[in-house]
Amino acid sequence: MYYEKHKKNKIGKCNICKKHGELSWDHVPPRALQLTPVQITSIYNKVVGNGKPEISQNGLKYRTICSSCNNNVGTWYDSHLIEISKTITAFIETSLVLPEELTIKIMPIKLIKSIIAHMLTARLDFRENEFEDALRKSVIDFNEKIPEWVNLFYWIYPCQTVKIVRSILLIDNFNDLNSLANSSIIKFYPLGFLMTYSTTYKDKPSLTQYRDLAINDAVDLKINLKNIEESEWPEKQCQAVLYGKDGLDGKSAMPKVKGLIKI
Repeated sequence: MYYEKHKKNKIGKCNICKKHGELSWDHVPPRALQLTPVQITSIYNKVVGNGKPEISQNGLKYRTICSSCNNNVGTWYDSHLIEISKTITAFIETSLVLPEELTIKIMPIKLIKSIIAHMLTARLDFRENEFEDALRKSVIDFNEKIPEWVNLFYWIYPCQTVKIVRSILLIDNFNDLNSLANSSIIKFYPLGFLMTYSTTYKDKPSLTQYRDLAINDAVDLKINLKNIEESEWPEKQCQAVLYGKDGLDGKSAMPKVKGLIKI
């Protein structure tokens, strides 16, 4: 039977460095991008239609990493994610007419590692295996390469709902095994990201095509502003989605409404 978790203990193993001690809150997205009251619904409750949303006064957050890792991720990687997000947001919100494409200068390895770090924090149960350890190593070590089997795709996401879900199976075609994609998703205004084993996903551009660059190397990143996906893409556009425990532990956070439980 599935058991829904809400908060993690104040003491435990850090989801990044694996050290045992006091845990701190990691905000998704980072606090500088969203620090407003939200109503949070688990993917489990969205799937079965049960439960009452809860309120967090300062955004979607996970108490799963130590303060040292939290500070390091913020300093090393999240500062660049914040800069990129604010640049895109400013362009979208101040342009009278949007072009079909926006080009911005980014450091892709910093951006990739920021997203991987938040994927790690979003697992409510501490997990130790080859996959998670490889992700951890790529975040902890500034110069560690992104694992070859990790592929990260991105798209414009002009929606206020924040969503993060780990390890779901997206099925586009039951008759084509190549269409199966074991994936993790994180979406918050203004970008969405999908991490998967698959080397391609739909028509979405890849950030991990730059995996061999150094941490401070920069590229011109193109962002398609014409083909806007629905807020529930890609989950609702597949023939089927299979959720295991990790997937059901995922969270969706929307702007607050009155009369809900504070957490």
